[in-house]
Order: sequence, then structure tokens, then C-alpha cells
Amino acid sequence: MNEDISDIEQGTARLCIQANVGTWEDTAYAAWRVAKVPSDFPIGSWVKYSGNPIINRQKVGQNEPGHGDLFQDKNGNFKYVFHIHASSNAVQPRKTAIEDVDFVKSDAGPDIVIIKKESFKQLRVTIP
Repeated sequence: MNEDISDIEQGTARLCIQANVGTWEDTAYAAWRVAKVPSDFPIGSWVKYSGNPIINRQKVGQNEPGHGDLFQDKNGNFKYVFHIHASSNAVQPRKTAIEDVDFVKSDAGPDIVIIKKESFKQLRVTIP
């Protein structure tokens, strides 16, 4: 990536931000979520996506899903890897999870983001 981010193609930039309510890591509030804020340019302007939040406890079915990374696997499928809290009343030790993601074209505005809850997998570390 160039320092001035000039190598990003126009129309392809998406910004996913983490939003939480209450204090940082407030496990009592149970409101961590991930939102989508689309833009044609990395420096904005951004549009509020009507489908936000795209990830939260209800949509994922896990304790406090947080920020993570969107990527494509070797077959071109989108995946989102992210952290979840240990339980409904403890942050640590955090766990890492992954889910499938689809972007569905919409004539009415930004692509519709579909998080496939049934694809949820908690990643496990194995030491040989």
C-alpha cells in the first residue's frame, strides 16, 4: 500500500468500525457490535448503513463479538475473524472466532452484508 493510499481503487473502499456503548470492555452492558460505514473514498464521506450493526451478540450468538478482520479465503469466499469474550460476565481469556460473510448487491444503496451465523467456528490452538 502506498503511504498516500492512492493505490486503492475508487468505489472499493469499505470501512468497518467497532462501536460499543458504555465504558471500554464494560461486560455488564453486553453491547459490543461491529458496524459497516461505506464510502467511495478512504477519507470519506461515509454513509450510515441501514443494516447496522452487522455483527452483535444476537446476530452471532456469542458473547460480545468485537473488532476483527475481513478477508477472502483461497476460494474467494469472504470470512470475518474476530474476538469474543470468555463468557457473559468475563472478558478474559478472549477467544477467536470466524464466520462466513456475503455481500449482496443492492440497487437501493450499499451492498447488503450477510453474516452466516450457522458458519460460526471458534478457532482452537493446537501445539504439535
